[in-house]
Amino acid sequence: MTKPEHDNSDSKAKPLKILRNIASAAFGVRSRKELDETGNAGQFRHYVIGAICFVGLFLLIVNGVVRLVLSQAA
Repeated sequence: MTKPEHDNSDSKAKPLKILRNIASAAFGVRSRKELDETGNAGQFRHYVIGAICFVGLFLLIVNGVVRLVLSQAA
């Protein structure tokens, strides 16, 4: 049998690659190649934890910007 081209099952995904994949998924900028690589690299829980952290950080930033704008308007 031949080995598939994108066999990353024995290699771990690097944290920066996971963060980049989460950010690109959040903003909807994904290529087919990255989507295929994402399915083969990393563990599901790493993506879940990263996504929860990303959403929490995003909400904190939005909250801070809204508070800043409202304090300047008063």
